[in-house]
Amino acid sequence: MRTVYDLRRKPIGTLEPGDIRVLLGQQEGVRVLVPRALALLEEEPLLDAGYYAGDLLAAVLRVPQSYWHANPDLRATVNRIIERVQSPDRTVKKAIEDFG
Repeated sequence: MRTVYDLRRKPIGTLEPGDIRVLLGQQEGVRVLVPRALALLEEEPLLDAGYYAGDLLAAVLRVPQSYWHANPDLRATVNRIIERVQSPDRTVKKAIEDFG
């Protein structure tokens, strides 16, 4: 995928929310990008990263469970963000349910 190839070469500090969403969707740079995504989501849980409201949150929630088991502090942050979500669309709602 050309987009992911190009994004992997961008300096991390220049990545936009949509870039982070795309990379996380491909499980690229998870260790570095999840904390950045969570910082954005703490400000706006249903941030629209270029696709739909809550798309960045949905991408974060689809990160493999093994990552969350290894990073319980970040999982706690995700849980706090989820608690603040109001009126998610069905895609985000399903991602929240699947995250468990």
